Amino acid sequence: MAAREMIKVAAGLAGLVVGLAGCAGGGDGASAEGASRQGGTLRVVGSSDVEHLDPASVASVGAYGLARTFARTLFGNRASNDFQETVPVRPDVAERIPTRENGDIGKDRRTYTVRLRDGVRWNTNPPRPVTAQDFVRGFERLCNPASPSAAKGYFLSTLKGMDAFCRGYGSVNAKDARAIAAYQRDHGFEGVRAKDARTLVFKLKRPASDFLNLLALPVTAAAPQEYDRYVPDSAEFRQHTVSDGPYQITDYKPGISYLLTHNPAWQAGSDPLRERHVAKIQITLGQDSPETVQQQIEQGTADLAWDQPVPTSAIPRLRDDPRFAIRETPNNSPYLVFNTRSPRNRGALGDRAVRQALEYAVDRSALIKIVGGPSVAAPCTP
Repeated sequence: MAAREMIKVAAGLAGLVVGLAGCAGGGDGASAEGASRQGGTLRVVGSSDVEHLDPASVASVGAYGLARTFARTLFGNRASNDFQETVPVRPDVAERIPTRENGDIGKDRRTYTVRLRDGVRWNTNPPRPVTAQDFVRGFERLCNPASPSAAKGYFLSTLKGMDAFCRGYGSVNAKDARAIAAYQRDHGFEGVRAKDARTLVFKLKRPASDFLNLLALPVTAAAPQEYDRYVPDSAEFRQHTVSDGPYQITDYKPGISYLLTHNPAWQAGSDPLRERHVAKIQITLGQDSPETVQQQIEQGTADLAWDQPVPTSAIPRLRDDPRFAIRETPNNSPYLVFNTRSPRNRGALGDRAVRQALEYAVDRSALIKIVGGPSVAAPCTP
């Protein structure tokens, strides 16, 4: 169980807060009012590199946003400044949302059939279609022994046979790319199969009302056959990412910078969730001061903060800036997780009243003050 203090807050320079998640324009590619136009370079400045670049392993907000530009999933969410617009799960590489009415969800609610849309291609030479087997490979890579996904537990408890598949995978040499690829080639599991090149069939252990939400997680992205050449998320892998999204990683200097350019194989008509406006995205790392990042944005030498918040001290003077906007979004970070299963904790933390007492002990007023005060934030719960 997690004890969370939910607050509504988001602040930034409008036109710059579109971010990587929307692949929209900034810098030379956006006007002062935030309206996008074609071309230019979106200049992103921040502190730290992502912990994982391999889509199967991504586990942070920055990595999610970066992966969205080059690694597509079956389903996803639309980028929008209206939070309610971002909530519904929508088709990405999938042609449509499976339902019982359209026959894509079985009567027992344990079988899901997903048909892939046409026109989604890898930026290989020559470009080739993204196939159902690429998605199967993506799911199999979740429990690789070199860099397993932090989200694999969601699927171990949901997909038939995945737990046994992953247990066997654990005995494979984590430093041997050939052994890793061979295990995936020679083993599979019932929970996800390619019926044909454009049809996936999922088999669930039991009905799961959140299954489509799970399929929207970035870790479920398709994985091209080229990934079998490298140890997952290794330094070598990170220099050879393959893209089926609007951008591709053209140059990567670990801990220093990324340069993303147009993926020539991407077609706007095959992507209902993303747009592409700027010609390049330049991400520069190593800047640990939020104040310095904010100063660069206001001076026009940067367009977007990578992993730094708008400094609380800057909010009062920014409120009159026409580019500044406050967006409503729930935030549950940081949060506390209580282990209610451990024998040592089962007595106290297993008691609902104790957990409620800890929740009431959270100082909401202090949290609101930290993020800028009641003029920019409010508790989501009383």
